[in-house]
Amino acid sequence: GFCNMDIQNVGVTGQSISSKEDQNLYYDHPDLLQRKVSNIANMIRNCKHAVIYTGAGISTSADIPDYRGPEGLWTLADKGIAGNVPDMLSVQPTVGHLVIAKLIEDKLVHHVISTNIDNLHLRSGIPLEKITELHGNLFMEKCGDCNAKFYRDFNVTSGNQELVATLVGEESSLSSTRKCDYCNGNLMDSIIRFGKFIDDEDTEISGKISWDADLALVLGTSMRVSPANKLPIYSCRKNNGNLVIVNLQLTPFDDEAIKVYSETDHFLHLLAQELGLNIPSETPDGYQRSVNVDIYEYHQQKYSELESQGLKTPSNQVKHEKNAHASLLSSVLSFNKNTLENV
Repeated sequence: GFCNMDIQNVGVTGQSISSKEDQNLYYDHPDLLQRKVSNIANMIRNCKHAVIYTGAGISTSADIPDYRGPEGLWTLADKGIAGNVPDMLSVQPTVGHLVIAKLIEDKLVHHVISTNIDNLHLRSGIPLEKITELHGNLFMEKCGDCNAKFYRDFNVTSGNQELVATLVGEESSLSSTRKCDYCNGNLMDSIIRFGKFIDDEDTEISGKISWDADLALVLGTSMRVSPANKLPIYSCRKNNGNLVIVNLQLTPFDDEAIKVYSETDHFLHLLAQELGLNIPSETPDGYQRSVNVDIYEYHQQKYSELESQGLKTPSNQVKHEKNAHASLLSSVLSFNKNTLENV
């Protein structure tokens, strides 16, 4: 086998971070953010096998709620409030989705592994063979007998209320009245709910790809749901590579990562600029997409707001430095230490 990964059914781990702490959203000072982006761009240029891992945070700017943020589906469910999820046909890929598709197209990133079920990666133009969707796709159904996959132009689950129930982990079994084109078996939706096993093929593919990665870019996830949260750490633990986590909240793996506190759209927009990529201004379906704020000013404001609340963005003094880019990493850390004390 490719690894000894503890392949298990989908569940929550990393409970050491409190739900109260999860309400804190941190932002890097804009000067430090740009310095980190420059260093990560160098890592992308120099690595052999970059893999992107995405979670709900990459789709929040498409008006799809995340899980653990202040307005997240699980946060609201804990308060007895039903979250509001938009019609999934009406949402469009974000700037971040388009940049990721461009990174794949330009062969700067090898593969995308996602726990999102919203279909936005495929709609942004990523080819099917370049993405593994560990938790399924609302627009894909599978044959219960021969495992054939069928991608649809409609949400194969039966409506938003059942969708919200699915997202917050309540059990629902949604089968289709449609039949398999190949064996006439019953078609089922492809969503992997809590306690269910990830598809064997997806497990094998994502494991092999992660096993080879020397750069893992983790975007918009609090990294609490297993086994998906274990895949990115091979890059630094096994391959002496780098683990980069871009998320506004803390994750259980921050101590061994280069952590960027930024919204994923803003980080990816800056990264594309740093790499000299032509950032698409519209989705393949023709919808306009752009970052419509001054990222520097936005981060300056958010950073100041945190200070006024007595909160300080964690400095992320990485413990795990045995990688090929230790000098780049140390420059980020020294910048962090020396510059931000005087900001």
